Amino acid sequence: MSGPAARIGCVFQARMSSVRLPGKSMMPLAGAPLAARVVERASRATRPDVFILAIPDIDADDPLVEVARATGVELFRGPEADVLARFSMAAVAFELDYVVRIPADNPCPEPWVIDLTIDHHLRTGNDLTTSYPDVLNTGFPDGIGCEVYRADALHEAARAYTAPRHREHPHTCFYDHAERYRIGSPTCPERVRRPDIVLDVNTAAEFDRISRLYDDLYPRNAAFGIDDVIEWWDTRAGGKAAAKG
Repeated sequence: MSGPAARIGCVFQARMSSVRLPGKSMMPLAGAPLAARVVERASRATRPDVFILAIPDIDADDPLVEVARATGVELFRGPEADVLARFSMAAVAFELDYVVRIPADNPCPEPWVIDLTIDHHLRTGNDLTTSYPDVLNTGFPDGIGCEVYRADALHEAARAYTAPRHREHPHTCFYDHAERYRIGSPTCPERVRRPDIVLDVNTAAEFDRISRLYDDLYPRNAAFGIDDVIEWWDTRAGGKAAAKG
């Protein structure tokens, strides 16, 4: 449903128990936790009706509660390992018709790309629309976009698929069963077509690079955009070679 009654929720996925970089959600970027910077930037998107931080319901993730309070977004707590269920449950709790998924280790989400992805999703009637570069080779820099799901398709996937891979990574349900779902992506504008740029944080080296980016760009313009990031990447981070390191 894409009429006026449709409710769109942007759901941020965060946890403290990352295997490769434990505690990364609370690591500081320009004076605030990484997860808070993700929320700060993505919340400038205009299409979502509500923004929700979805975290595990265990004591170890209690520090993330303060991120929700500090940024003014809603909080949802659900299963730690079963991310698919966490998203489905959050969609039910907040009565969402569409779910926008943004991992909280992508500290440079671009508000206009989020809106672009949502609009494309509503226009096409897809089950899943993505502006991440993997799988569909969308051309977008890695980490500036989002995934948009029809909530009823997400609920169906949560009921149908039990493999650990599907429970931990919701999008794999759709990609692994592409014959069942409509999947697509918006067109990436040529000026930002840089899939070599990796802006998510999975390792200490990636966090160090993002820290340098924030230290350089954030004090001058807290709302810096992907054009600023591309210029920084090509002049301060070593250009395309940085994507390999």
